[in-house]
Amino acid sequence: MEPDRIFTMKPTKDELLDIIYKSLEEVNEQLPNDQQIRKSPDAPLVGQAGGLDSLGFVNFVALVEEECADKYGITVSLMDGASDEDGTLGDVGSFADWLFRRLTTGTAEDVQWNVLKHGLDAARE
Repeated sequence: MEPDRIFTMKPTKDELLDIIYKSLEEVNEQLPNDQQIRKSPDAPLVGQAGGLDSLGFVNFVALVEEECADKYGITVSLMDGASDEDGTLGDVGSFADWLFRRLTTGTAEDVQWNVLKHGLDAARE
């Protein structure tokens, strides 16, 4: 098991939105035009209102993890902490807010997220 890395810098919300948008661009390349996710805070991320299916969500999560690791020097796993029930996955802006809170108020040990499980459940609905 790799030791937790120390945050070398704290992210800003704008930086996290950039990471999310970059990840969405990559996921959108695999989607038909009418199913692509807009780069907007109010764009649905998963669920009945539109958004990503389960495979698209898994790809999106992996890309966000990779980008956060590259930019901030931390290893993150989107496995604990958020659910569609609390609105975290409702739209891009809610996800960005949650991600910002986790990265700026948590310790390296806290950067273990459970978005994947809840996101997959919401994407199946």
